[in-house]
Amino acid sequence: QISPNYNLANLSCASILPQGSIPAPGNTKTHPTYGALSREDIIKNLTALAINVLEPIKKAYPTMFVTNAYRNDGNKSQHEAGMAVDLQFTDIAGSIADQNAQIVTRAEGIRELLGTRFDQFLLEFKTYGSYRPWIHISYREGKNRNDLRTFLNDKTALNGAGNLFNPLAK
Repeated sequence: QISPNYNLANLSCASILPQGSIPAPGNTKTHPTYGALSREDIIKNLTALAINVLEPIKKAYPTMFVTNAYRNDGNKSQHEAGMAVDLQFTDIAGSIADQNAQIVTRAEGIRELLGTRFDQFLLEFKTYGSYRPWIHISYREGKNRNDLRTFLNDKTALNGAGNLFNPLAK
């Protein structure tokens, strides 16, 4: 248990979209940005993420669920260091257009709730796959950049830097 509502499994191998297990005790993984990370380093990062980001959001928005946190698929994402999480909400439903509109309002509320307690805050939209929007938030203990953006198909949307909006709205 790393916080009141989250344990290590919830944020790694047992998450909705599991992408691999945290290194075994005594082993490390190499991250292109953060270097060698031990199991303890990754757990410390996940704990800080859970306490500073997930717990306040879960309290304010109980329908929030984690789709992806730690993963080990060999890229440079902050997920690979246990510093990032992807979120969706069971009460954001209806057509994809409705979900896209609802997630903007939810993202604005979460952004206000967190203040400056985030490294990256990405509101993400897709025009393929599940089409469902989600929020990506990363947290780095004491080193947060407060990078706020809207993404469309894995890239910053036009005028997306510093803004939360629905790039698919007509």
